[in-house]
Amino acid sequence: MGEFENARLHLEQSFALYNPQLPQAKVLLAGQDPRASALAHLAVLLWIMGYPEQAHVRSQQALAITEEAGFPYSRALTANLVATLSLCCRDFPAVAAHAESARIFARECGFVHLATMGMSLQGWALVMLGKHAEGLALIQSGLKQQRATGIGIGEVAYQLLLADAHRETGQIESALHALDDAWGTVERTEERTFAPELYRLQGELILRQCGMRNAESKIPSHQPLTPSPQVERVREAEECFRKAIDTARQQQAKSLELRATMSLARLWQQQRAHDAARTPQNEAFLMLSKVYSWFVEGFDTPDLREAKTLLAELRSVD
Repeated sequence: MGEFENARLHLEQSFALYNPQLPQAKVLLAGQDPRASALAHLAVLLWIMGYPEQAHVRSQQALAITEEAGFPYSRALTANLVATLSLCCRDFPAVAAHAESARIFARECGFVHLATMGMSLQGWALVMLGKHAEGLALIQSGLKQQRATGIGIGEVAYQLLLADAHRETGQIESALHALDDAWGTVERTEERTFAPELYRLQGELILRQCGMRNAESKIPSHQPLTPSPQVERVREAEECFRKAIDTARQQQAKSLELRATMSLARLWQQQRAHDAARTPQNEAFLMLSKVYSWFVEGFDTPDLREAKTLLAELRSVD
């Protein structure tokens, strides 16, 4: 539901309450090691909340526990969640490796919903690594099989992966259609973990439709004052980025707020030559600087490196 601070407290309590002397038979009632499950979920959550280094530590602890405990369900679930964390960090080879491991092992054990999760994650990674057809087919198959289980958990995330994969391959209409499906699932299930990313990707796709997402693109300086369809679409994209930022702030999702703020700052950067009054470069710098300065770790991660570079570009403009 996107209530990340409450989720973090519960996960930390779960880990703290675990009794290592508990007889193994008791643990088997749940089918998994609660330490590993709590830590693996906490790792993804910590990244979302803006603590990438702590997230990495927790994910490695979860992997170590699954190796030690030997519970099959925990092993498959943890591999998928470590793949999810790698996805957040945009480490495509790591996503592919962990997700493939989870998919194969989960299938062998009969954990169908965990196998479909691995399929979607692996498919997304393959698309990002340039294997477009293979990756898209894997995501679509995973989503279809996941729906067939009737479980429903995680469907929004799978639809987001499909939309992003279509974006990567230049299939913008298909990407927007996948986003529409995702929003429908959000309304039905209230699964809002990645709602800021849904808004942000929607804005990016709108700009791609307008031909606005490369370094040279801008609304032409001779654009008439009367709003044109292109100008209206750009404003719609800007509103999507603002919704992404607002939602991330409400959720205390600093990593997602950073991404959305970078998207808005890049848009303003592109528009500045057209209308400096409406797209203030200094406002973009101040907004991004405020989010960036919040972080205390993870400065070697892709998002924070990009934010630093973008801040330098914005600072260099008078």
